[in-house]
Amino acid sequence: MIAAIMEGVPDVISGSDGFPEMSGASSLLTDGVWVWRRDLAYYLRRYHVALPDEFRDHAARNGYLVPPMEPRRIVELQKEANVGCTYFDRP
Repeated sequence: MIAAIMEGVPDVISGSDGFPEMSGASSLLTDGVWVWRRDLAYYLRRYHVALPDEFRDHAARNGYLVPPMEPRRIVELQKEANVGCTYFDRP
């Protein structure tokens, strides 16, 4: 996880509250190449959203597992993801 955001958000497609992944839904996950929101699985199940072929192929090549990353790389990705986000600039 490169950004843990502890808030509840509405379903971005229907606008309704109370879906299972609502808490921390906009937290960002990564495998070092792709970045996605924590609630992506919800939208896949509920709405059958389409994923880019490149994403699916990449996941399949990795056996659908997130490979281990060096802590330094995780910090780099966190900084990239948080560019322009003043919330994360707090000490």
